[in-house]
Amino acid sequence: MNNAANLTISGPSAKILNGTANGLADFANNTGSFTVTADGNFTTGVGNFTNSNKVTVTAGSSMTVGGGYAYSQSAGTTTIDGTLTASSGINVTGGTIEGAGTLSGNVSVGGSGTTPALNIGDSGKAGLLVITGAYAQLTTASAKAFIVEQLWELDTVNCRSAQLRLWREPSLWHWRAASRRPLVQPLPC
Repeated sequence: MNNAANLTISGPSAKILNGTANGLADFANNTGSFTVTADGNFTTGVGNFTNSNKVTVTAGSSMTVGGGYAYSQSAGTTTIDGTLTASSGINVTGGTIEGAGTLSGNVSVGGSGTTPALNIGDSGKAGLLVITGAYAQLTTASAKAFIVEQLWELDTVNCRSAQLRLWREPSLWHWRAASRRPLVQPLPC
């Protein structure tokens, strides 16, 4: 099923039914706007979930790609201030994935799409984006962190081989291998 409209799951007991069956059981492609909010929980049906427009999961809410499948984005924006879980990975080949929530699964940013990006924080606000899995950033992608309302760009990183932390030194923020006392939470790689 494709969503090309504005669709919102609001609250922990929210359901969309087709008769008595789950009306979103086959929801696998978003070209519209899809939001999970107000402590809502949404689990996709079978197959990979693809986004090419706008997906938002607000604080306290969660979206799970069911059946062991992946979340893929080729364009648009995914904002995660709650939790996005995809056991087969979260793959961003275009657009932006951002927020101050949790990405549960291996995350890959880069590919042939529209200059994919990972933004730590969202809408220019500082935040901690937790990744519970490996993080791979291809050379075709960018990563940005909003820290104390200022934007800092990060170099290409691959967290499979090194744990990276943010350090404060005179007037500069640096990403370095974990060898000094961290000022803020480490990127969970």
